[in-house]
Amino acid sequence: MFELLDQAFEVMIANLDAEQEAVRLDAAVEAEQRINAMRDQLRLKHWRSIEGGDYNVRSGLVYHDLFSSCEKVGDHLINVSEALAGEL
Repeated sequence: MFELLDQAFEVMIANLDAEQEAVRLDAAVEAEQRINAMRDQLRLKHWRSIEGGDYNVRSGLVYHDLFSSCEKVGDHLINVSEALAGEL
């Protein structure tokens, strides 16, 4: 997840440095989709681990908050690129 966020940050920074007509919204959308897919995979694995009793629920809540918060960062990153492209 952190690697995907790093990639999304790189896209956003490149878009910040670009002129409005050169903003790569497609790359930002692709990065956001990869982050969302990772979140979905982690969530599914997380629920299966809780159901299987692999760890306690409190630890699971912290883990869930961590990957959910990372996904929210990805949302903010794409919002910046959308704003730069004039899409917001």
